Amino acid sequence: MPGFNFHGLEGKPKRYSIHINGPWCLTFEWLEKNAYRVNLEKLSLIMMRKRSPTHPGAILREDVFPTLGISVTEFSRHLGISRQTLHAVLSEKSAITPELALRLGTFLGNGPQLWIEMQSKYDLWHAEIKLKKILPKIPSFSGLLAA
Repeated sequence: MPGFNFHGLEGKPKRYSIHINGPWCLTFEWLEKNAYRVNLEKLSLIMMRKRSPTHPGAILREDVFPTLGISVTEFSRHLGISRQTLHAVLSEKSAITPELALRLGTFLGNGPQLWIEMQSKYDLWHAEIKLKKILPKIPSFSGLLAA
């Protein structure tokens, strides 16, 4: 899968990994079209911060949706949100809000924290890029105390 560094892992049972951002990846097994034993794992620090973390909407669009086998309309109905809201997240135009994270975590059975953390990493990375020239000019409070 382009952009997601999706690959099989060695060993039995067969596990798969999707790189999310920084040192983090999702590992999981498949059972009858469903992911199970899903874990968020920290990997080596190699390649950290060289690219934007993956937007959680892209994870939903590229990895979750194909395995669910349901339409956007059906998925949005199960979540209790509009198709437009879901489409905005899937197209990476809107963020995963805490409320949406709760809905996704409940429906998918993986809890809200994963979705919030993915969105937070994505947002922080982009904010840091945006403020790259400004942040070095801001003094630290502890540095002001020492002066």
